[in-house]
Amino acid sequence: MSLTEKIIRAYETGTVASLEGTERPDSLEAAEQAQDRVLASLGFVAAAWKLGASNQASRKGLGLPRPFSGLLRVDDMLPTGGSTDITTWRQRGVECEPAVRFATDLPARPGVVYSEARVAAAIGSLHPALEIPHTRFRTLATTEGPFALVADNGASGKCVIGRANGASITSIADMAVSLRLDGEVAASGTLQALIDRPLALVCDHVNRITARGHDVKAGDYVLLGSLTPYTDVPGPCHIEADFGDFGKVSITYR
Repeated sequence: MSLTEKIIRAYETGTVASLEGTERPDSLEAAEQAQDRVLASLGFVAAAWKLGASNQASRKGLGLPRPFSGLLRVDDMLPTGGSTDITTWRQRGVECEPAVRFATDLPARPGVVYSEARVAAAIGSLHPALEIPHTRFRTLATTEGPFALVADNGASGKCVIGRANGASITSIADMAVSLRLDGEVAASGTLQALIDRPLALVCDHVNRITARGHDVKAGDYVLLGSLTPYTDVPGPCHIEADFGDFGKVSITYR
């Protein structure tokens, strides 16, 4: 069974995929090609994308030369202020991220490279967000290799998007967030955790995925990368990310 077949089977059955050495991708490009085969076979349609290796810690930990993207479906998006049953989840940790929502389409067109100005004009709003990464492998650690995590749809799991806060992506100078678990501060961070400016990260994402044939559609979200360390949530609790003037987002694990 191939890498893509194992990931597809794990998605469909909820089982854990395990790879042999020769099944692991040997480059970021090969991993993204495998990811595209998985997405096409499963018929996944994007409601959001998450960026990986877009903050300092994850880029260093994974050892990747650039960010990658993972697709999140409508069913992967949880309402802020709501609750969700985590009984069957293997990974429950959270990350606090800024997110953008597109107001207009940016279609995939051969040879078209979108400028920062064009991408900025297509963005409608900025949002606070929580990402809950998940992998079809046993753990999020790099035991299967960082390229395998990219092939596994970028370790995409769930996300929670908060309300628009009225800010513009071109005007963000700084941002700070505190993560609280049942009211206790568990982690904090700032915009300086990201490897580049928010707009530059979104523009890079747009040009990478449109070059691979994925359209950016009005209503799509992009989570830019975590400002806080990955924080394990071992069991039921209330989770809140407070971005100050940029708003709050929360979810209750039950």
